[in-house]
Amino acid sequence: MTKMCPTCGFTGSSDEFVASFCRNCFDGQSGDLFKKPNFSDIQYCVKCKKALLEGKWVEFSDSAFKDWFFKKIKFRHDVKIIDFNFVFLKKSIEANLGVELTVHGKKIERKIHASIPLNKTTCVTCSRLAGGYHEIIIQVRGNEKDVSKNANHMLKLFEEQDNHVVAVNPQTTGVDILLMDKRRAMHVLNRQGYHFDVNNKLVGRRDGVNLYRKTVLIRLDEEFQEKKKLVAQQRHHLKELKKIRGKDFRVIN
Repeated sequence: MTKMCPTCGFTGSSDEFVASFCRNCFDGQSGDLFKKPNFSDIQYCVKCKKALLEGKWVEFSDSAFKDWFFKKIKFRHDVKIIDFNFVFLKKSIEANLGVELTVHGKKIERKIHASIPLNKTTCVTCSRLAGGYHEIIIQVRGNEKDVSKNANHMLKLFEEQDNHVVAVNPQTTGVDILLMDKRRAMHVLNRQGYHFDVNNKLVGRRDGVNLYRKTVLIRLDEEFQEKKKLVAQQRHHLKELKKIRGKDFRVIN
């Protein structure tokens, strides 16, 4: 079937056309294929090399940036990525995306370029680390061998969960570990089966909410651990009994 291009007057077979236009004229059009947004600046931490993407500080990698950039482009047809590259400049990131779109059964390639403003800054975590901010102090006490073994094991687990260690301070009878995130720290201690004493100290207020710093004392002697283990078991049994007997259940000494 012979067709004629309404733009340039070219005539040819259907294979030489995309929709109503010849390939040359269609290649000059992009408005109906995708919509490129006006990019706001990317915040990039010069300390930890993370970037604020989709509201979260994440490791800035080729794949993470490519996924973020691709999602920002609104495509109106089936599309796949052919290639992607970018260059860091002083005040911007120059990104180039090559895609292949399927339009009316025809394969169309497009190159998309964007200059994205770059705001080099310091993320919240790095700012807090620089200021010595910590939410929890874990005090490990016992003989030197036990303290060293357990503290090193804890530090490895904290590193695996990306909980920042602010400081490790040797003490006469053990070591103090200062950590940024108390929720994550407590998760590790409970998962590892440690038994401990806890103290919460009021350290300030933020947005009308009291802020507490948690201090956890772990004594590694067997007597202390057995005592705490027994208390934990008793609490567990009481919880189970309350489930059975209901809210009005009371324990009378």
